[in-house]
Amino acid sequence: MHGLVLLLAVGISHCSDTPLEEPIAKDPLSLEQTLVPQDASALGTRQYLVANIQPDPEDILVCFNELDTLFENAQNEEALLDMKKVFVNTIKDRKQLYHWCLYQLMSKLDEQLHQLDKDFRNKGQIFFDTMGKLWLISQALDEVTPEAPYFDFVRKRYVQISSEVFNRDVLILTPPFGHFPGKPLEIPKSQKEDPK
Repeated sequence: MHGLVLLLAVGISHCSDTPLEEPIAKDPLSLEQTLVPQDASALGTRQYLVANIQPDPEDILVCFNELDTLFENAQNEEALLDMKKVFVNTIKDRKQLYHWCLYQLMSKLDEQLHQLDKDFRNKGQIFFDTMGKLWLISQALDEVTPEAPYFDFVRKRYVQISSEVFNRDVLILTPPFGHFPGKPLEIPKSQKEDPK
C-alpha cells in the first residue's frame, strides 16, 4: 500500500490532534469563493483553517473515523479505487463537512511530521498512511466539485513535504493513480521545463 502513495506524485504548522474550534473570522467563506488555501503549505493550510468557521469537532472526528475505516479495508489499489466510489456517494450531500475534513487532516499531518519526538521511520509511516487517506478524500471531492481543485492541492503538498521533511525531491512524470484517459494531466508549473 505504501507504493500506492508514491503514485500520487503528488511543511509548518502547529495544531493538536483535535480539530480546530475557534476561527478568527466571524463569517465563513463560501466554498464557491475559496476552495483551497492560496498557499499550498503548512502555514497556508493552517491560516485557511483559522480564518474560516469550522464544523463541530465531533463531525470532523466522524469524518476522520470514516476515512480510517475505508482506508484500512482497502487491501490493494483496486480496492482503494472501489472505496473512492463508495466515498463519493458518502460525501455528496455533506460536501462542506468533507471539504474541511481534508484540510483538518492535512493540518494534523503537518503537526505530526514536525514533532521532534517522532523518529524518521514513524514519520514515514504517518506520512504514507495519511497521504493515502488524503488521496481518497481529495479524489472523491473532485468528483463532486466542478472545479476539481482538491487533488492538485494534495499533490502539491505531497511534493513539498517529501522535499522539506524527507529530503526527497519528487518529479511528476506519469498520470497519478486513479487518473483515467480523457482527463487532461496537469503538470505543475514548477516542474515544466523552461523553453529557453
